[in-house]
Amino acid sequence: MAKNYQYHFIPNTHLDREWTLDFEHTRKMTVDFIDDLLVIMKKIPEYTFLLDSQAVPLEDYLEIRPEKRAELKKHISAGRINAGPWYSALDMNTITGESVVRNMLYGHLTVEEFGEPMKVGYTPFGWGQVSQLPQIYKGFGIDVAMFYRGITRDQAPRSEFTWRGADGSELLVSRFGMGARYNFYFGVWRKALYKTQNHRLHRRFFWHEDSSPFKLCDESNRYNHGYVFPNDWKMDKDAAEDAFKKLVEEEKTHFGTPHIALMHGMDTSTPDLREAEILEQCKDIAKKDGNVFYSSLARYAKDLKKAVKGEKLPVIEGEVRHLQMNKYGFNYIANDIISARTRQKVLLAQTENALIKKAEPFGLMAWLNGAPWLEPFYNLSWRQYLKCHAHDTIGGCGIDRIEQDATYRLRDSISISDMIASESLYALQAKIDTSSLDKNALILTVFNPLPFERSEVVSAFVDVAREIEGKGFAMEDFEGNPVEFDISSTNYYGKVFRDHADLALMSYADEYELNFFADKVPACGYKTYLLKRIKDAQKAKSAKGFELENEFLKAKVNSDGTITVLDKVSNQAYENLNSFEDGGEMGHSWSHVSPINDLIVSSKGVKAKLSRVSSGAVSNTIRAEFTLKIPSDTPRSSDYMDWRQSTRLAKDLIPTTFVVEYTLKAGAKNVEVKVEFENKCRNHRLRAVFNSGVKAENNFAESVFDVAVRRHIRDKKNPYVEFPELTFPMARFSGLRDAKRGFAVLGGGLHEYETFADGKYALTITRAYENKICTSGDFDLEYKPGDLSQGIGSHSYKYALCFGDFGEDYELLFKQADEFSAPLLAAETKSRNGGKLPLSASFMSLEGDAIQLSAAKKAARSNSISLRLFNPSGKAKKCVVKFAKPVKEAKLCNLNEEASKRAKLANGGVVVELAPKKIQTILVDLK
Repeated sequence: MAKNYQYHFIPNTHLDREWTLDFEHTRKMTVDFIDDLLVIMKKIPEYTFLLDSQAVPLEDYLEIRPEKRAELKKHISAGRINAGPWYSALDMNTITGESVVRNMLYGHLTVEEFGEPMKVGYTPFGWGQVSQLPQIYKGFGIDVAMFYRGITRDQAPRSEFTWRGADGSELLVSRFGMGARYNFYFGVWRKALYKTQNHRLHRRFFWHEDSSPFKLCDESNRYNHGYVFPNDWKMDKDAAEDAFKKLVEEEKTHFGTPHIALMHGMDTSTPDLREAEILEQCKDIAKKDGNVFYSSLARYAKDLKKAVKGEKLPVIEGEVRHLQMNKYGFNYIANDIISARTRQKVLLAQTENALIKKAEPFGLMAWLNGAPWLEPFYNLSWRQYLKCHAHDTIGGCGIDRIEQDATYRLRDSISISDMIASESLYALQAKIDTSSLDKNALILTVFNPLPFERSEVVSAFVDVAREIEGKGFAMEDFEGNPVEFDISSTNYYGKVFRDHADLALMSYADEYELNFFADKVPACGYKTYLLKRIKDAQKAKSAKGFELENEFLKAKVNSDGTITVLDKVSNQAYENLNSFEDGGEMGHSWSHVSPINDLIVSSKGVKAKLSRVSSGAVSNTIRAEFTLKIPSDTPRSSDYMDWRQSTRLAKDLIPTTFVVEYTLKAGAKNVEVKVEFENKCRNHRLRAVFNSGVKAENNFAESVFDVAVRRHIRDKKNPYVEFPELTFPMARFSGLRDAKRGFAVLGGGLHEYETFADGKYALTITRAYENKICTSGDFDLEYKPGDLSQGIGSHSYKYALCFGDFGEDYELLFKQADEFSAPLLAAETKSRNGGKLPLSASFMSLEGDAIQLSAAKKAARSNSISLRLFNPSGKAKKCVVKFAKPVKEAKLCNLNEEASKRAKLANGGVVVELAPKKIQTILVDLK
């Protein structure tokens, strides 16, 4: 008996907010497209449309067409336009879990102004699916997902399968069929529209056969797209019938239920009234075995759930980022976007930290003490940042203008976040009673944004008024305990202070660089210190040789600029770390390709000039300066389809000077590294290399609310055994560990690493490539020249090297990553009659191993405190969250901040028990 097939015709589009065109050029296309969509909505009452699972196009459109808000609201509330659940079409490989959750939360908040967000997990964007995405979807009430990047037919022989995430959450997933999100669009629509125009089917323009072109020809438009004048192509009914029959027969071999998705849309494709005509024709053809009708992704998901109920589907577990190499040496999920435009990615990480690790916790501390929560500013900062999540933007695989625009938005977000932090701590300082302290002392309040007590070195630049007499300095905490410190003049003079109600005021003050050891700074709180002038100047401290040492580590900078480190706790030595290797680059933003005949330039054995930058009681820095001669370019092979045949030659060498600084601070369990250089070369990849000596089958890396363990031994157990090079993404840290040794890197915004069986670890510093974009097809690449994709200019990066025991559940490494991302922040003031707050206080703390705090802020829809916790461990864990004030009520919530049940109150706080890999949001009200 023939199946009664249900063919769901789902009109859609894929909206790249910016990619081959900048945002404003793309927005014009978006505005035209939505204008056309609203016309069709009026003319075809049953018409529905999928807005690419994003919400930000609504904002972009209404900035130009504000008068259309009510019309959009009508269609979204009726379920005819499906928007959300995401805010922007993100890639998740280079951000932390909190950023992923906020993208979806802001997607919901945006769409809720118009109607119900689409409750289907649709990601036609992004390169691979992270292991915790099933739990994140479930946290927003989504139990069906659809994607095709990262999954293959070998893994999922039929379209439908169960995806089990890291915590055990399960989703029903469809990988679609032969043509993914555009099977009907390419399989039927374009074949019927361009039956006699074979070149058009292959997305090519032929002068004698196409409509007339138009292109501006000045220098500024040289590499911009041209246009073609509209041509009234006629639909060929015979071609449509033949194409539809072939499509459904092919798709029946993929889809395992009678429900088949006919996805009609492609990048920036526009709705067309002729769809109704071709749909009627398809209905007639399908009568013998089924029904064709306008549908939506939401309806398709609902019907699919019913159809598979009771079936035992294949199960895919964990990360879904299967790499497949094609015959040209490129992989299908564009894995190497993680190393494209590293300067932009570092700025993205800084923006994330400014929001999550600074503005929100400091704002919460002030809010709990009566200051206003600056909601509009938070929203503006978040939206500027989230717009840079768009996959082509965050991936760095668009035109150079996109990097420039993203840089502006990210810096704007950082500026807003810094303002919020500054205003919040200013308000908090006003409530601290410092009247009992020395009137001539410079008072330093050290603020801690993290939920645990910290003892570490604080770096500050203080302005000391010339009215305060003395040649030297002494330092103590508010209880009179002496504090170790290093201080030196920067020779910068004069500081302006703002009076909010009056004019700016100039202080005759000298600036000093101050490093001091702050002991036991309370969790999510502060501690007060005093810097005093004394009669006699201190004697400058000096140290000989090029060694660094504290209570945990001992290090020596070698003659070639590498560093050898002894972990004093485990008595394990790590030799000759942080050399640099430069090789050729034949790929583009999506894929790194090394030339077969490569020339590797290494800093090993290169004589470096060593010097001491600082020799202090609490912080010491050694500088290594050396020069590498790097080929100016990697000549490209004449074989257009196999660039690997290229040869990198030892000629046209450009001397490139590297300045590397190693810093070891008192109490630190890691060595901080800063590297600076001026890149003048093209088409090359620079990596920092560490021979860790750790012999392990797997590496590990922080992922979204998880620590991903990945196999790097090239054997039959490794699905990527055929890959000559295999790089992976990390959020903030990655590394290797065995029974005796552990080595990890805190990337500081660098996200690409590679590990090897012999213990070698490589961190990609920068990758310079020709900006070739697959505008019209995978291998029809459009050349978009520019110095930004080549990374021409100055580069500066900071990362840290970690050693030894990271804890069973990597909790000690999470702690180091938090401290590296969110340093203690010092503010200066003087004695004054303030409020009633003491000289040291904690407003919130998290007590318990393994469980991590992802966010602390005001709730999105109420005046409760919103906390997000997660357990990256493979075991159940427990913690207690305590506050300075008694807890009135606490509720467990989903990720959309919708309460489910009361949380347990005990031990003076909120008791939270989390299953392995569990993410939990809690809303708390204080008395």
